[in-house]
Amino acid sequence: MNHASNNLGIQNDSKFTTDALNPIERLWAVMHQCVTHNRRYPTQKQFADAILKFFRETLPNEWKTFRSQVSDNFRIVTHEKFRLLE
Repeated sequence: MNHASNNLGIQNDSKFTTDALNPIERLWAVMHQCVTHNRRYPTQKQFADAILKFFRETLPNEWKTFRSQVSDNFRIVTHEKFRLLE
């Protein structure tokens, strides 16, 4: 799949051709299930806070539970283990 997005000339050269195979889409589905299913948030701020709490607290603390739903090879990368190649 290779297409331009908007007028910015951004291309999506992703090797994933189906949302079901894309780890980001799978992670989004897990977040959606944990944050929105059978829940109601009176304000937009409470909803945004729940999403941030999922990514900042729930996901790192329960990664072993979610890992198989996202992908066998998907892992959290910390800035200590990240380096840029030039």
